[in-house]
Amino acid sequence: MNVPAYKREAINRMGVRLLATMRRCKSPKPLPKSLRVIAVRVVKEAMLKRLEGRAEIHPGIEKIAKWGGCGERQAQRHVRTMENWGLISPVSSGRGGRFYATEYFVEPEVLIRVMMVMGGNPSPDLIAEMRDINPVGKGDIKGDIKPRQKGCHMSPRIRSTQKPPSQGRGETDV
Repeated sequence: MNVPAYKREAINRMGVRLLATMRRCKSPKPLPKSLRVIAVRVVKEAMLKRLEGRAEIHPGIEKIAKWGGCGERQAQRHVRTMENWGLISPVSSGRGGRFYATEYFVEPEVLIRVMMVMGGNPSPDLIAEMRDINPVGKGDIKGDIKPRQKGCHMSPRIRSTQKPPSQGRGETDV
């Protein structure tokens, strides 16, 4: 499914404004140019994928490094930074490696909060534009089923590793 050209142009224009806003983030120190470019590119890629009906993106470290114009090791640091922000969440096995790129769920709303906290002061128009283009939030569940596919997955795939607490008295976990 192709995204119409006018929507791609709108996402690209929004990306330019987003990059200019991230340039103003100064607290506690200015963000590196490569991190700003990678974060904007990840958000743009996620928005395009969502318009195509998919929920995750899966760029490899090589592609992320190429987007930011930096080395692979620096790209890995930037991915960890974006994970710490909550902008991206790995939803497949974090195994990675060549031909096994980790899938990420991207939450563009987090980038708005990061810019506000770091003093970027995004304009209300930019915030509204991001929310209009990005209709699916983290709380929404979307099933991806392809023709002749035996199974499907629900996105986002966020799993809890903790056991729920016991409800009754005298029950023990064995």
